[in-house]
Amino acid sequence: MRYNLNEKWLALGTTVLLVGLILGSIGNAVIIENKQVSNMPADNGMSLNLNESYTNLTVFEVWDMLNDTSNGIQIPIDVRTDGEWKNEHIDTPLPEHPQHYRLDLLQNETWLQEFMTLYEGEEVILYCKSGYRSFVATNILVDNNFTGTIYNMPGGILGWKAAGLPTHGNQPPDAPMITGPTEGKAGVEYEYTFNATDPDGEDVYYYIDWGDDNYSGWFGPYFSGENVSVNHTWDEMGTYDINAKAKDIYDDEGNWSEPFTIVIVEPIIEIGKITGRFFKIKAKIKNIGNGTADNVSWNITLIGGSISKGRYSSGEIEIIPANGETTVRSESIFGFGKIVVKVTVEISGDASDTKWQDAFAILFFVLML
Repeated sequence: MRYNLNEKWLALGTTVLLVGLILGSIGNAVIIENKQVSNMPADNGMSLNLNESYTNLTVFEVWDMLNDTSNGIQIPIDVRTDGEWKNEHIDTPLPEHPQHYRLDLLQNETWLQEFMTLYEGEEVILYCKSGYRSFVATNILVDNNFTGTIYNMPGGILGWKAAGLPTHGNQPPDAPMITGPTEGKAGVEYEYTFNATDPDGEDVYYYIDWGDDNYSGWFGPYFSGENVSVNHTWDEMGTYDINAKAKDIYDDEGNWSEPFTIVIVEPIIEIGKITGRFFKIKAKIKNIGNGTADNVSWNITLIGGSISKGRYSSGEIEIIPANGETTVRSESIFGFGKIVVKVTVEISGDASDTKWQDAFAILFFVLML
């Protein structure tokens, strides 16, 4: 009986030992499993590179990169919504300032290809609110073989702000700069260049007041800092102030430009005194306008009488300056009888002035009446 009892206790001890070993193994497995779970990233894997074609950066690494152009130019791309961007985005200096390209645009084939072309070969840093949307955007670019360098900023703008790094809201474009002629003529088209820079690097629209009760309305968009050429014609002489302003894609309008003044000048041709002399008639041609008269044609015609020579004379004056005058002379005249002298001056095919004068021809002398 004692032998059998010892055998039973031995068997029981062996069983307990085996159960302990089994439970210990299970416990260690649970501990190991718990350790693995605790080491998983809090963002469910977004901080791990699923593809070695891009690099994750901390907000401090991004800040350092965007404040140092010696390591190249990096462009931060905010992939959040329009409202989020307009309300607040990261603040970094030019030329490494943030730009905006929504995630939903990257998920559209047409807009994705525009992005790929626009930033081809560039270094881009994608960010969003907390990291998820930039993670998705990053992998879209990788999957579509983006040719530039891709960085992702897990933690997004929330992590950026938590680190005490600067942000600001949307900023309107600067007032446009205007260049072009400062003097012109009525009826002639002139070209002007407008250039506005948006602090956020967004596309801009322009609005122009030409100073003659004509307005362009909003037109665009154009790249920030791009020279935009626009033509305009003024119909009447005078002094006009050209003013322009710009707005960004969120309709935030900047200030009006400094007035750019153009003076529209106009030559005014007037025929002065007509006098007779031996063999010829002469007439004074005056420009009493404020603009230069170019290529002024003139005619002297003798009407009536018996004129055998010099009934018709013509010519062209290359230039008469503003407030200037010149004298024209007919060809040699020979005839007899009462006549009417008609003098006509034209500019660019338009009759500017005509004057009539009674006279009497006596052989080679013309006497004004």
